[in-house]
Amino acid sequence: MLVIAYPKQYFDYVKSHVSPHRSPQHVRMVDNVESEQILGLLQHAYHSDFPLVIRGGVSHWPAVGRWSPRHMRQEVGEDAWILLQTGVQEQEASPFINTTMGAFTEWLERQDDNINMKKSNAPTYYLAEEFDFIEHHAGLVDELGLHDLDSFWDRKETGLSGLMGWWDGPRRSNSLESLEHSEGFETAFWMGGAGARTGWHIDHDYPLNVLCHLYGTKTLWIAAPDQGDRMYPSNKYDPGAVLGNVNFWNPKHDLYPKYRTATYEKIVLEPGDVLFIPMGYWHAAESTTYTASLSLRSMTSWYWFVNFPDRLLEQLFFPGWWEPSHGSVAIEKTIERKEL
Repeated sequence: MLVIAYPKQYFDYVKSHVSPHRSPQHVRMVDNVESEQILGLLQHAYHSDFPLVIRGGVSHWPAVGRWSPRHMRQEVGEDAWILLQTGVQEQEASPFINTTMGAFTEWLERQDDNINMKKSNAPTYYLAEEFDFIEHHAGLVDELGLHDLDSFWDRKETGLSGLMGWWDGPRRSNSLESLEHSEGFETAFWMGGAGARTGWHIDHDYPLNVLCHLYGTKTLWIAAPDQGDRMYPSNKYDPGAVLGNVNFWNPKHDLYPKYRTATYEKIVLEPGDVLFIPMGYWHAAESTTYTASLSLRSMTSWYWFVNFPDRLLEQLFFPGWWEPSHGSVAIEKTIERKEL
């Protein structure tokens, strides 16, 4: 039951099945590449297990530089309701705000015009990791290149393809019409004002996790899996992830002394940049300006099977049939506001 009930023990179980032998690797960067080279570069990074930044990797997507607050309001709808984070949810509890896309984008435009808002201690609103959000808006889907990676899972590279090709092939859990021809890819959307933050965590559900940065400037910090002890893994529940106890922006070294010796690398993403983060690498992020980003995520059936206990818990958690003993990022007070 420990394997199923507690995130950090569960991750130890998962990594022993999917990547038992790995050496920490530095972030590598490439630029001046053609769009048809992106797939091969990502395949190489995936199989060689290193983080990769491809400068301008999706600069050919129409969305790059176009997804301003005004454009998102027009495409999503001013009256569409959304749920916003107000703090570093991974480490410090803060309320959610239930509001409209119109109210959110108007707040983003005011923040962009007001430098004092960016420097204040007021909440910075963040539409964070919204799965399947983009797929519900055909106009936004048309501005992306979601099928650029459809042939990522090369059957020649997979060990079981000769006998059971279906087993090692791509798999996804949604069936939305806008992606019905996509080979196993799902999306997660990120949109926030200057100062929006994602705290230290590792992902263990999707072995392929590609962040496509579309608007503004975002800074990320990446730490190799061997830094885990210094991050003080938490048992706070977050589906598909293990959280660190240390808040990057308020580390509290008296409680977490080993964090002083943690090593990590800093990356600044500009519109059109692509970042591949191998499964199990710690990462945190902060928006320097208003930003919009999209994660493309995929897995094989083998990873889906290994992660099945966590996916089962997720199905029990959201209807309220299971309550994590150490709390969850999703269990916070929600406040409804029509104006921000």
